[in-house]
Amino acid sequence: MQAIRAHLARSPRAGDTVKGIHMWWISWAEPAPPAAVTEQALQRLAAQGLVAQCVMEDGTSVWRRHQVADEV
Repeated sequence: MQAIRAHLARSPRAGDTVKGIHMWWISWAEPAPPAAVTEQALQRLAAQGLVAQCVMEDGTSVWRRHQVADEV
């Protein structure tokens, strides 16, 4: 969760799939845990109102920082 928060602090408009976040946003020690760990972290951050899951037209789920209406 801390790595995701840090990435969003550096790049507030960033967004990616669970796999992309798992592979590129987080510096894992080898071997990296399964992507389910990242998905659980995203779910917890969503419950805190920090991130939101957006489903694209093609059905792909993209996670990004939760935006308040005046930020858009």
